[in-house]
Amino acid sequence: MQLQKERIIIGFIVAAALCIVMGCSYTKQASFGSTDKATLELADAAHRRMDLHATIDILTRLTVDAGSSADDKEKAFARLALLRAYFYKDNNSAVDLIQKALSISGNQPDLWTVQSRIHCLLGQYQEAEKAAQQALALAKTTSEILAARLALGLAVHDHSMRRFRAGEAPDDALLREGREALCAVLAVEPGQPRAAELLLGISLFLGDGPTAQFAWRQFFRLPAERPAVGILAQPSVTLARILPHLHVRPLSREQRRSLIEALAQSRFYDYASLIAASSQFGKDPDIAQERTIKDIVVYDGFISRLRTLCEEFYRNTAVASGLLDSISFLNNKDKAFRRDQDEEMQRLWQELSFPEGRPAYSVSRFKDEMLRRFGLDWWGDGKTNGYTDILAGHRISDENRKVEQYGYSADIRLVVDDQMISAGYSSWFWSSLTSSMVGGTADSSTIFVFRPAYVEQQYQEWRNAADEGNRAKVEARISQLLFQDDALAAKNPYGYLPGLDSSLRHAATMRIYHRIAAGNLAGADLCIAFINEFSRVQDSYLVFAHEGRHLIDKKYFLSKYTSWGAMEQERRAKLSQIVFAADPKLAFTGILSPYIGDPKIPHAMADEMIVKGYVQWMSANSGKIPGLNPSRPLLPQFNLLSDEQVRQIARNLDPLANEK
Repeated sequence: MQLQKERIIIGFIVAAALCIVMGCSYTKQASFGSTDKATLELADAAHRRMDLHATIDILTRLTVDAGSSADDKEKAFARLALLRAYFYKDNNSAVDLIQKALSISGNQPDLWTVQSRIHCLLGQYQEAEKAAQQALALAKTTSEILAARLALGLAVHDHSMRRFRAGEAPDDALLREGREALCAVLAVEPGQPRAAELLLGISLFLGDGPTAQFAWRQFFRLPAERPAVGILAQPSVTLARILPHLHVRPLSREQRRSLIEALAQSRFYDYASLIAASSQFGKDPDIAQERTIKDIVVYDGFISRLRTLCEEFYRNTAVASGLLDSISFLNNKDKAFRRDQDEEMQRLWQELSFPEGRPAYSVSRFKDEMLRRFGLDWWGDGKTNGYTDILAGHRISDENRKVEQYGYSADIRLVVDDQMISAGYSSWFWSSLTSSMVGGTADSSTIFVFRPAYVEQQYQEWRNAADEGNRAKVEARISQLLFQDDALAAKNPYGYLPGLDSSLRHAATMRIYHRIAAGNLAGADLCIAFINEFSRVQDSYLVFAHEGRHLIDKKYFLSKYTSWGAMEQERRAKLSQIVFAADPKLAFTGILSPYIGDPKIPHAMADEMIVKGYVQWMSANSGKIPGLNPSRPLLPQFNLLSDEQVRQIARNLDPLANEK
């Protein structure tokens, strides 16, 4: 049997939107034993490893442990409720568990927000709306209010989508309530992608063209004065022409066709298909039989079926992993999944129109045709992080950049994908409790960035900096984790330190926040300026420095590159990631992997080699580090290094830097 190839991935982006509520902090731990004390950190580690059963076991034991705090028990019950809903679709258990969480400390708005999400996962939209309304009534802090409003918008949107697809009239009063909630989110957090996407749908349902146009531009973070370019240029012009007339229903046939095509061109295939199918947008039901419109509807059906196929397969994988005889079971499931996937691809091929004659189907032809027609980037074979899955998303940006390092240069083709059909098993698993996901993939000449992974983190970091309540919770948690780092480093001087990782991330976030706030900006203007700057800093090391180094090595040292192997390839790219980053200490958090030292993962082995180099330098140069205590473990004192020292150590470790 041919083995499935492990994909190259840019890495996972820790964008844990629920981490404040759930108290997450990812740690690398040994397997959980019967005598170990259950903690949230151990549960987080199991979840990070994608070990569902260990996660549930640890959280369950935490809820009955007499030594657990009320706060930890509340969080454990809430997380168990989400896991039961997400992985098992177990309504009774999920509702019972969230009620137990609520019974501990009364009416916490965050718990009602979690309950709303649970009801959405189970398709219980009226209950989800009520829970979100209760969360909003109880919310006090900015983050609590925003989370409740977003939950309400999600429930209203998904409920309305189901009604539209069933041919039922929407509840306009409820739609207006959802619109108000989401507009309020975007007033505080302009460009927030989830709020903008939901608002676009709700505005289309209401026939509110101006708000729909506003939401569309917010989703792509396009200022009012700046025209869209590239892939988005044409749909932007069309929507600006059509949407102001959306309230005058029915739309003319030409208006309806143009609206459908513009939404599809900007990758909102679900909204395009809905407008083609719903009589509320026009009195010409045969429009869905026009060739281009029919192809859009057919393609949206493929997206829906494939997402369902992936979710069912991923759910089976998660539930079966680690159980008796799971290897044989999963091997059979893998084969069935690939067979079903290919059947869906061939079905789409047969259902699409080919005016000049249908070519014979092949996977390579399918990929080329789907990219040409629908902007689909498709990786339908291989594995991510060791698991069979699919990576598939829609292209919204395609541009060329140049990178230079140590006198060498390379051209980068940077493609940004959004509206993911699947970002892989890992992303699906992690999204049960966090917003972490795989950040993208790459081939020999192109970097593919999965936009949702990055933008979610950017807005979470904004909340952690700008919201005093969030910031206090984050800093209190970091203090607890830092206190534990010395003991962890005493056991393994090169291992993962959750306190150091969290503190470096938060310190970088606050540096960016204070730098932007010094420009006398406030409110929404401060938010969008922060997001743009955080994005620039993030891209400097994750995309251009790291991936740029891979391209430079392949361009100038191809024969050596192949012989180095994956670990050495990654080590060199990670060293460039630090040296050429806008913020080297933030870039170093990409080295502090929860997997550090795992012999099965080349990234993790490269991380350990780099950390060893830093610890050895700190030991040999302790007199050059102000405030260093040589009697303490060294890695927890990494933050005492200056930015230039952080860069210089990486240069010292890099063979390419020392050749020049």
